[in-house]
Amino acid sequence: MPTPKPPIQVMAHRGWPSTYPENTLLGFEKALELGVEILEFDVRLTSDKVPVIIHDATLDRTTTASGEVGAITAAELRRVDAGSRKDPSFAGLPVPTLAETLDLADRFPAATLNVELKDATEENCARTMEALLERGLLQRCVLTSFDARILHHLKDHWPGVRTQGFPGENMSHFQAGPSGTYSKMDFVGFPASAATPARIAEFRALGIIPGAWCVDTVETLEALPLDELEILTTNNPPWLIQTLREKGRRP
Repeated sequence: MPTPKPPIQVMAHRGWPSTYPENTLLGFEKALELGVEILEFDVRLTSDKVPVIIHDATLDRTTTASGEVGAITAAELRRVDAGSRKDPSFAGLPVPTLAETLDLADRFPAATLNVELKDATEENCARTMEALLERGLLQRCVLTSFDARILHHLKDHWPGVRTQGFPGENMSHFQAGPSGTYSKMDFVGFPASAATPARIAEFRALGIIPGAWCVDTVETLEALPLDELEILTTNNPPWLIQTLREKGRRP
């Protein structure tokens, strides 16, 4: 009999945004209830330095308000509607805080949290790490950034932290060489179009675990070297879970 192929983990990108408003507690809960292995979300700081979960630097795309996230307080942000842009039926959903998201994660202890630091600042690192350490959640987390300086800062100040970066061409402030950015990465996220066997092998040789994003269509999935990847990130978790099951890549 052929050796069974290892299961592929599914990472829910900002929750389940194909159906629910992105980066909301509702979307997170629904994705976690499906059994995704990893929940990904984005952290920024308000003007009073509260970590909150929102992708963009401004409120305009995902909420009914406008302006910069970092220019308002957490209390002011609480009054912003983060649901109606997706559909009127989601009106009133708030932008969650990191603390609220971690409260939700407590109910799903098997899930890994992929925490992307969208504010590429040392203060966002400190506030986020403080929250994770206070709750004893660091071992469940991977800290992610497209800014290489953040990965270096994390590894220099919290040596036990697990980090995800990206191929050098996708990162800002990337440092090459044996003690460069790749030496600070435990995971690498490839844009799906760049996840070739040769590139994956480069990172495997460095001991870095490979994944690809975002896998939302049959065409994208079929183009990937699935045997070489361990994690797939998607905006549509139920579709990807079911499709991988049909391929024998999930129980």
